[in-house]
Amino acid sequence: MRTLPRLATFVLALAAAALVACGGGGGGGGGGGGAPTSLAYPADPALYRVGVPVAANVPVVGGGTPTAYAVVPGLPAGLALHPSTGVVSGTPLATAATADYVVTASNASGSAQTTLTLNVGAALPATMVALEPGFDATVVKSGLASPVRMAQAPDGRLFYNELSTGNVRVILPDGTLVPTPVATLAILAGNHQGLLGLALAPDFATSNELFVYAAVPAAMPHPDRNQVVRFTLTGNVATSSAVVVDDLPLGTLQNGGEVLFGPDGHLYVSLGDTNVEALAQTPGVLPGRILRYTRAGGIPADNPTPASAEWCRGLRNTFGMAFHPSTGGLFGVDNGPNNDDELNFLVAGKDFGWPSPVAGGTAGLRLRLWAEVIAPTSVAWQTGGAFGAAYDDNLFLAGYVNEELLRLEMSGASFVDVDAESVFAKWAVNNIVNKPLHVLRASDGALLVSTFDSIYRIAKAP
Repeated sequence: MRTLPRLATFVLALAAAALVACGGGGGGGGGGGGAPTSLAYPADPALYRVGVPVAANVPVVGGGTPTAYAVVPGLPAGLALHPSTGVVSGTPLATAATADYVVTASNASGSAQTTLTLNVGAALPATMVALEPGFDATVVKSGLASPVRMAQAPDGRLFYNELSTGNVRVILPDGTLVPTPVATLAILAGNHQGLLGLALAPDFATSNELFVYAAVPAAMPHPDRNQVVRFTLTGNVATSSAVVVDDLPLGTLQNGGEVLFGPDGHLYVSLGDTNVEALAQTPGVLPGRILRYTRAGGIPADNPTPASAEWCRGLRNTFGMAFHPSTGGLFGVDNGPNNDDELNFLVAGKDFGWPSPVAGGTAGLRLRLWAEVIAPTSVAWQTGGAFGAAYDDNLFLAGYVNEELLRLEMSGASFVDVDAESVFAKWAVNNIVNKPLHVLRASDGALLVSTFDSIYRIAKAP
C-alpha cells in the first residue's frame, strides 16, 4: 500500500475542489492539448465501509484533458469510476480486501496511469456510529452484565469481571461463554463500588493465579472496605482464594479500582480519594494514591516512602492505568470533579496536585488536561505493528461521557509527548449501555473494548 505525503494530499485535494467548482468534474489540469502526463487521486489509499456513501474521489490530471477513464480490475460492488470524469463514487455493498486498482486516463494523444489502493471494511455493529477507516469492528459477545475489566490468558481465554454481581467470567477462544462463573465474591454494589479490577499473574500459564480488586462488606473484625483477592484456578474454576491486601479505605465514591502487574513483578493498585479530597494530601494514609505491593501483598523495600505502599499521590480517582510495553513507564487517567480530567505519567514519589496544586521537583507530570469532562475509564498501548507503523506507540483511551475511544499519538524517549488526538471509535448514544469501560490490547494486536453489555473487537481491515 502506498500513501501520498500529507502536504501533497492536501494540495491535490485543493486542486480537485477547484476543478469541481469550475465545472471540470475531474479531467483537465493542464489545458486541452496533448496527452495526459500525470494522474493522481487525493484519497489514496481510499478506505471505505459497507453501506456508507463515499465522498467523490476526484482525479487530478497533469497535461492534456482526458476524454475517457478506465480501471482494472473492476471496482468493488457498489463503487463506480465515471468513464468521462474519472470520479470514484457510490456506496459499497460488500467488503473488499486491500487491493490496487490501475486507473488509466486517456485522450487521442495518449494516456497516463496511476495505481489507486482501495479497501472496503465491514459495516459497523448497529451500536457503533463511527470507526477510523481501515479498521473493522465486531461484537465478541453481547448480553453481558457490566464487564468492567478484562484480562487475556496466554491460551486466548478472556476473563472479565461483572461489576455488580461479583462474578468473574471467562470466554473461551472460540467465543463460548462458560456458563459457570470462574469465581464469585460477595461485594458492595453501588456507585464506584463493586468488583472493579482484574489482573492475571505474569506466570498465569503455570500458576493459574488471578487477582481482583473489590469493594466488600464488613466481616468481623473488618469494616466495609476495598481489598485485593487472589484466586487460584483449576481449568475455568477457582479452587482456592486468599486476601492479598485488606482494609483499603472505602468511600461511597472515588474508590479507584485498577490492579495490574508491572514489569518488575509487583502489584500496582489505584485508590481514589474515597470522596474526601484532603486525604489525597494527608501524610500516612492511602487514599488518592497509586499503591505498590509485592505479589504476596507486602511492601517492596524500594517504595518511595519506607514501610508504605504509596507509589505516588495527589490523585482524585485514577480508574485506568497501563505500562508502556518497552519503556515500562506507568500511565494513568485521573477523573476530575466536573472538569479537568487528566492523563498522567505516574512516576514514583511524585505528587499530582489534587486537590491543591504543587510545584517544584515533587510535582508529577501531567500529559493531557481535558477541561470538559470525558470521564476516562481505561488506557491501552498499541505496539508491534498490528495496526500499522503509524499506530505503534499510540495510546488508546476509553471516554465514558462521549462513548468514545480516543487515539493519542505519542512521542519522545518515554512517550510522554502528546502529538495529536482524534476520535478513533464512537458508540451510539444510548443512556448507559454503550459507555466504554475498558480497552485492552489482545495478544493478536486487536483492541478489545467492553461496554456495559458487550465486548467488541477492533482490528486492522484485511
